[in-house]
Amino acid sequence: MAQVADGVFQLKIPIPKNTLIPDGSLNYTLVYLIEEGKRLILVDAGWNDDISWKAFQAELAAHHVSATDIGTVVITHFHPDHMGLAARVKEASGAEVLMHVKDASVPREDGHRHEEDSRSQGAHQANRRLGVPEEDAGRQDSKYRRMGGIMPHFKVDRAVNEARTVVPGSANLYAIWTPGHSPGHLVVHDERRKLLFSGDHILPRISPNVSLSAWVKGDPLADYLTSLGQTRALQADMVLPAHEHAFTDLAGRVDELLEHHRQRLAEAVEAVREGPRTPYQIAAKLTWDSNPWPEMSAGTRNMALMEAMAHLRLLINRRVLAREERDGVLYYRAL
Repeated sequence: MAQVADGVFQLKIPIPKNTLIPDGSLNYTLVYLIEEGKRLILVDAGWNDDISWKAFQAELAAHHVSATDIGTVVITHFHPDHMGLAARVKEASGAEVLMHVKDASVPREDGHRHEEDSRSQGAHQANRRLGVPEEDAGRQDSKYRRMGGIMPHFKVDRAVNEARTVVPGSANLYAIWTPGHSPGHLVVHDERRKLLFSGDHILPRISPNVSLSAWVKGDPLADYLTSLGQTRALQADMVLPAHEHAFTDLAGRVDELLEHHRQRLAEAVEAVREGPRTPYQIAAKLTWDSNPWPEMSAGTRNMALMEAMAHLRLLINRRVLAREERDGVLYYRAL
């Protein structure tokens, strides 16, 4: 456990190697313990795994505290590396769990495994509609049969629906709605210490994944770009993200992310300049920070494709591109 500010401690909770995304690079989630009032406040929880849980307990013990000292858990969003351990923390401490209502309502694995086959079948059909080759689509099917247990069910005590709300147990911490990476993503702003706990909304080096998927409707990239602009105005001397490392230039990093998406949108338009293309064909032509497209695993290609879909949705809504369907497959063309 590392002290990153007065009364604020950073815990590194390991993420098991994801066999679905073997070329993934995130090895741990950074969660934060905040001394505020009579009981501690935890921002995010980490992956639901025995190794992760033991690491979490060891980190607490190194600071001479235990899970029973935690009074509030703020989950920034519903992804398994952030909310996975929330059920264990809640059971051990009786803490109040806070999430945004849009993420609190996302289905979680809770033993209803009879639903998995239908989700897998739906994903397989959706991939074909996006122009995914049979080999990649088939390899993605197994994902929906191997997710059990990583996001166990638990009661969310406070499902907030406000754009800005005070974190229970504190007079200085505010949970702020920043949709994009997930529909109900929250950041936590510490006004007194001038800290921003950014979850996956803003990371120092990589661009957070903003995807269009079964759980994400609407125009997530438009939401994300708007959220970035709002976050840029916050007073924060230090940004404490859920991955990589802390950094200081909030406005500068926001500007870099805005420029990154401007360039990717331009690439998507260029990809259809010579004629209509499927989403898969467009995604293959975009610049990715990971391996080149031919060298990506099927899981990483799927994540990249869903991110490309978010960019295509924004371009459709801006009336830059048009969409048509041929024999059950989507094609995009320039207007």
